[in-house]
Order: sequence, then structure tokens, then C-alpha cells
Amino acid sequence: MKNRLLLALLAFCWITSSYGQMVDARQGVVFSQDRRREVSLNGEWRFRFAPDQDADDHYLEKDFDDSGWDMIPVPGCWDALGYTEPRYTSPIRSTGIYRRDFDVPAGWLKGGRVFLRFDGVLKGYEVWVNGEKAGQWESAYNSCHFDVTDLLVPGHNLLAVKVYTEFKGSDFDSNDDWGQAGIDRTVSIF
Repeated sequence: MKNRLLLALLAFCWITSSYGQMVDARQGVVFSQDRRREVSLNGEWRFRFAPDQDADDHYLEKDFDDSGWDMIPVPGCWDALGYTEPRYTSPIRSTGIYRRDFDVPAGWLKGGRVFLRFDGVLKGYEVWVNGEKAGQWESAYNSCHFDVTDLLVPGHNLLAVKVYTEFKGSDFDSNDDWGQAGIDRTVSIF
């Protein structure tokens, strides 16, 4: 039985990669793997560290002044950059607020869907586009896609992400490893 399941999984992976698509069975959505229709959002983001998990929501507003915030690389972990002391197992209870401006390529909002992909964020996080909540995810080592089509405007857009280290079930993400925090893997729109 195990071998049949493994063969079925391998066949599914081969079929989806053969057609250049990725299927999200939970949402019934087929994603194109055409890298020409993908824009990386990696790079320098504006960042504010909050030592506890309580942070006001003013950072969501487009006209919020974040000029005094630090710049931090994404992907990256804020403990590795000196914001907290690295700890084995669970990270220190804290919140990091990230902001980044980005432009939507011309033509992307005409008839198609636009997705925002996080390949991994340590630990839980909430995502806001142009002041509107796109969703949240609380599983550190898994990628997540958000359909942001209806939240985008042609041209200039704002992405804000609130990353927090504790949530219901966060103990399951704290295995026998270093308790890191931050947007630690690739972020892109496609």
C-alpha cells in the first residue's frame, strides 16, 4: 500500500511538472510555473521590531510614515540580525512589522488572478495589501498563497506583514532546532 501511494505521489508530481503547472487541491486553483509571470519581492524591506506581540495597526495605512524604521533583508531572520538573542527551541515572544512598496506589472489586473506567495515565514503572520487584510497563516515552514487580485491597484501598491512568534499551535513549529523569527524564505507575486 505504501509503495502505491508513493508511486501515485510521484506520478502527480511528474504530471504537474510536465505541464508547467502547480495545483493547489485545497482551493481548486491551478498555478502557472512560468517564471516570466512572477516578480520577486525579496530585498530590503522597512522593519520595526516590537519586543512583545502587541503592535498598533497604524502601519497598515498607505500614508503612514515609516521613514524612521530600519531596513532589513528579506529573506532573513531578525534574531540573526541582532534584534533578539538567538535561542534554542522557541524564539522570544515578539512581533516584527514589515512594509514594502511594489508595482504590479501592466496587464496583470486584466482578466487574470494575482497571487502573493510566501515560501516560509517564522512563525505566524498576517498579510495586508493597500490597508486591506489578505489573510493570515500560522505554520512556519510551509508556503502559502494569497489571492490578492481584488486588493491591488494598477501601479504602486503597499504590502504590510505582521510576523509574530506565538500562536495556537506554535509549539509544534518549535522542534529540536533554533527558534528563529522573520520572513526567512522567498516572497513573490505571480
